[in-house]
Amino acid sequence: MTKGNWWRVLFYAGMLGVPRAAAAQPIIILPDHPTISAAVGVSSNGDDGSGHSSADVSGAYELPIAQPYRLRFAAGRVAWPFDKTSGTRPPRFDDTVSLARATVTLMKVVMPPLVGSPTTAYIGIGMGFYRYGFEQKDLYPVVRSGLHVLGGFEYRLPANRVVLGWEAQLHAVKGPMVQPIPATTVLVLQGSFGVKYRF
Repeated sequence: MTKGNWWRVLFYAGMLGVPRAAAAQPIIILPDHPTISAAVGVSSNGDDGSGHSSADVSGAYELPIAQPYRLRFAAGRVAWPFDKTSGTRPPRFDDTVSLARATVTLMKVVMPPLVGSPTTAYIGIGMGFYRYGFEQKDLYPVVRSGLHVLGGFEYRLPANRVVLGWEAQLHAVKGPMVQPIPATTVLVLQGSFGVKYRF
């Protein structure tokens, strides 16, 4: 065998060995940690009398229960103007309505944190209680139940204690069924950016 042929044999043998060596490396999933977080974002509602988007603020505590699952306890608040005339809402009922929430979410990590990879993805489903508040003096707060789904991404900073998160949520909340929101269900779409601290 000539010298040139030997070089070709060594080259192809090395190329075949690279994927085998990479495949032999173990995939290590990092343990999950409890976190506290704060988030700001934008929430919009689909009610005919509003349809506005407003700032949303929230805080949460997440507790790992068994990989890949977490339990989240969260609270948040948003307020929208209801100033559009619709077939069921006369103009005299213009108001600013706040919606405060306390929710519990079962989350599943669908892209777990790995050694050398700072990105995590998750989905979740949950329920909670929602409190409608009205600026009009003659309207009392109304508390209703609701369901929600969510999905998001996390990026772990090099210090490993701080995590940045991007998340989208969809809430289906029972309506107060009083003016200015006579609807039986209010849909709320939320997008937010948050910072988590890992214990």
